[in-house]
Amino acid sequence: MKRIINLIFLTAVATQYSMQATAQSTSNGVEIGKGLFLETVPAVYITVNEKSDPPPTSVEWVTIPATFETVTETVVVQKAYSKLEVIPPIYDLDGALNTPARAIVQEVPAVTKQVSRRVVKTPSRVVKRSVPVMCNLPQTRRVISEKAAYIIRNASGEEIERFESPSKVADFINSR
Repeated sequence: MKRIINLIFLTAVATQYSMQATAQSTSNGVEIGKGLFLETVPAVYITVNEKSDPPPTSVEWVTIPATFETVTETVVVQKAYSKLEVIPPIYDLDGALNTPARAIVQEVPAVTKQVSRRVVKTPSRVVKRSVPVMCNLPQTRRVISEKAAYIIRNASGEEIERFESPSKVADFINSR
């Protein structure tokens, strides 16, 4: 528990030092006792634009509906036919033939009507369609170019020890 508190305190002190000088700070860093100072060198970040491979085109199945057209046909309601009409002979009162018998053929035309109906022009079908990628923006992220460093210096400014993690600095300070 003491180590965690020291680590939190050390990180807070190092952050405070890197942002502004405090009353306990000297030009060489934060004094940690016995003529030693802790200097914090903050991490250096850079922005990286990464262009990733475009995602693969997706595939979708699309149903294309059937198309129809109207067809008009002439339909025979009644066929054409011939009508035979026989007119019997006409006789006078004395039995003499006045008008001979005769036959009349009458041609009756076919009766038709127009019928419209819808028929399938192309049947419905399912097709595979590829959907292209609409946008492939580069990914921007911040990465550490140089890690943060914690440097222990003596009063003359010589580097005594260099650490890359706050926990190791805390172990060093607590071991003294």
